[in-house]
Amino acid sequence: MANEAANAILEEYDSLKTKRATWEDHWRLISLIISPVHNFQGVKSPGAKERQRLYDSTAADAAERLSAALHSLATSASTRWFEMHALDERVDEIPEARLWLREVTNILLRWLGSSASAFNVNIAEVYSDLVNFGTAAMFIKPDIGPNMFVARPLTEIYLKENFDKQVDTVYRTVKLTARQAAQEWGDDAGANVIRMAREGGGKAMQMREYVHAVFPREDRDPDLPNAANMPFASVYVDVDGGAIVSEGGFTDMPYVTPRWRKYTGEIYGRGPGMVALPEALMLNSMQQAVLIAMETSVNPPLQIPHNSFLSPLKVQPGGFNYRAPGSTEKVEPLFVPHELNSAQFQIDKRAENIRQMFFGDLLGLPMMSRMTAEEVSQRRSDRMQLLSPVHFRLESELLSPVVRRTYNMLLRAGRLPELPEELRGEQFDVEYTSPLALAQRASESGNMQRAISMVAPYAQADPGVLQNYDTDYIARKVWNMHNNDPRGLRPEEEVESDRQRQAQQQQAAVDSENAVAASTAVRNASSVLGRVGG
Repeated sequence: MANEAANAILEEYDSLKTKRATWEDHWRLISLIISPVHNFQGVKSPGAKERQRLYDSTAADAAERLSAALHSLATSASTRWFEMHALDERVDEIPEARLWLREVTNILLRWLGSSASAFNVNIAEVYSDLVNFGTAAMFIKPDIGPNMFVARPLTEIYLKENFDKQVDTVYRTVKLTARQAAQEWGDDAGANVIRMAREGGGKAMQMREYVHAVFPREDRDPDLPNAANMPFASVYVDVDGGAIVSEGGFTDMPYVTPRWRKYTGEIYGRGPGMVALPEALMLNSMQQAVLIAMETSVNPPLQIPHNSFLSPLKVQPGGFNYRAPGSTEKVEPLFVPHELNSAQFQIDKRAENIRQMFFGDLLGLPMMSRMTAEEVSQRRSDRMQLLSPVHFRLESELLSPVVRRTYNMLLRAGRLPELPEELRGEQFDVEYTSPLALAQRASESGNMQRAISMVAPYAQADPGVLQNYDTDYIARKVWNMHNNDPRGLRPEEEVESDRQRQAQQQQAAVDSENAVAASTAVRNASSVLGRVGG
């Protein structure tokens, strides 16, 4: 039975490798021209020189800038890039519920931002793969602990989608020495592997290939809380030995596999690196040709008259050359390349095209004279809105799985505060509040501001116009929309109580003034009557 299961996994593994082969041709070119640090060129030694055939770094620089910008704008450790909310807005407005959700968000952000979790280090690698290849992968370990997040190179990853076009199956190639396999799985690694590990030397260091298959488990008993009945199966198979060496499970998918942009009928994503590849290839060839032409201009091939010199020509600086008696011919360049201005124009044009393909025109803000800080902020926000299709896919395939899995693990580890009564039975939602996310919602805040600005002239003529608006709701909406601390807002009941008290005080003052006026009027009337009677 175990051998049948292992054979089925290996057959599926071979099938997924075949389906991915067409993508690898693109990825090899991208790793050659745009991202040489990634290995799709076969086996290489760690630390090997990378840019031997790269003559232009425009695309590589643009890709690194976009990767860094995504990290800063979407998941920076210095910002609150998400906020937890109750799905029911009425529950979300309850002060006790909001404070609990705020505290839980703080705990999650502290853990994700800590050096122990290694999230920030590995998410940077994920963004790099996304930008260059359009697909990335990160493994999230099942327990809270050091290095919980581990970015995996795309060379190892094979994907499969379910009916809803969501990745629910991941196969990963794992290369281990016999010694490492024996340390990891003990006797389950197999008698042959154990023997090689014990022999030591070259046998112990011999590399072996394994496949880690994670897929939905269809035949399980959800009432049994053990690894063999968890929703996702986790199976390690020895490719060389054709046997299962480890079998377990996960409560949810441990691999996060975001795609930059995906087209119908395709499993793997397409990123800016794939879009910019033709231009990058052309620019690399043009730069190579220009460099050759420049070297030829400085050190051109020479035409030397036959028997005109007494010894081989010395062309180094300060070299002495002796003419043959009676010779008047000179050494001249065979040819000199034409001017390179037109070539440089084409190079600059293609370099700018590449920067735009990596959203360089969006991330860099052209400054205009006399722009206010508000105008700068608004223009930057408007430009970032063009990244909205990418941002929403990142939320769905990268950020939400990370937050959800981290929350579940912290909950199981007992590191979250006790759930308040107001939130029992409620579902939670995650609102992303990074600069990139806020830019996508900036239009809502802007629309409110523009509407109020348009109504202002009418309100000056008739203040009653403002009675059409729920100003309390607008004020709270804008405060929350910009991810401000809910503790900065006073409870609605407290605000209403203050207003009632102020109204009572104002009414008391009015009543007091009326009483004084009435008393004065009575005294005045009495005085007048007295004079008349006298």
